[in-house]
Amino acid sequence: MRASGRLTSRFGGLAIFTAGSALCAVAPDPSLLIAGRAVQAVGAAALLPASLALLLGASRPQSRAAVVSMWGGVSALAVATGPSLGSVLIDWGGWRWAFLVNLPVALVAWLAGRRVLQESAVGGPQPDLIGVVTISLAVAALALGITFFATLLGNILFLTSVWGYSTLQAGLAFTPGPLVVAALSARMGRLATRIGFRPVLVTGALVLATAELAYATFVDTTPRYLAVWLPISLLVGLGVAMSFPVLSAAAVAGLPQQHFGMGGAINQTARQIGSVIGVAVVVAILGQPTSLDDALHRSKHVWVVCAVMATLSAVVSSFQRPALAEAPALPVLAEAA
Repeated sequence: MRASGRLTSRFGGLAIFTAGSALCAVAPDPSLLIAGRAVQAVGAAALLPASLALLLGASRPQSRAAVVSMWGGVSALAVATGPSLGSVLIDWGGWRWAFLVNLPVALVAWLAGRRVLQESAVGGPQPDLIGVVTISLAVAALALGITFFATLLGNILFLTSVWGYSTLQAGLAFTPGPLVVAALSARMGRLATRIGFRPVLVTGALVLATAELAYATFVDTTPRYLAVWLPISLLVGLGVAMSFPVLSAAAVAGLPQQHFGMGGAINQTARQIGSVIGVAVVVAILGQPTSLDDALHRSKHVWVVCAVMATLSAVVSSFQRPALAEAPALPVLAEAA
């Protein structure tokens, strides 16, 4: 990922993702739609780590933990608004608009980027590979435990199949949790600056595990959104805000500037592998229920599995070396705080 830290890669990834979106929008059959999605994935693989590298390179060392957490919060905001806005677009103009909407957004990003982004330098000393491997293991474990995408899939399927929500209603019902993530991410970054990554990550994973167990304990076939679902989803948002964005900051802590892209790429790769495995596990558990009670029973299994994996994430994060949170840039963070 050496090139991912460069401005050229930033716009290369943007161009590839936009081309994939256009291909999906005009796809006449499922095979071309799948091909377009694959092109989108290639573009996103270049965009995400490069965007983090550019952001870190443009930030002061004493503000990087909060900046990375805010970067994660923006991602959470996209997760929050995506299902509901996507449902509105699909209801209004058909599924192709879910991809066409990316074209003007990409144009605005390209025009803005030409004015404000700076070229990132590469080269310099090699990073602490042992530290990178240690962080990547924590990232992989957390991704497997939390599965942002698996929780989204499992909960959306529950709301539509068991509670009978429409796609739009399910998207709106899912929105509050990610909004909490967007609102708290920067604050969690500042908290990690003061007390270190490990206590924030461990607490966040345990909060998330508690929320998953609450789903399994209190949710049943009777729709009780305000009394049951909403409070638990807000707790999920708190747990994710304390884990995913802070983990993104931990993944690049102590790396020299020219390797921010590599650290971000390792983080994103582990997260995506975890999400793929998590979604596959959720689909296997849910299967094809024969009744509402059967669907509820299967969903409870999903929530219990997520709780167990989140607890495992807390255990793995507890072994994170304190030195990783005390990398050269971070004592400045603590003093500034």
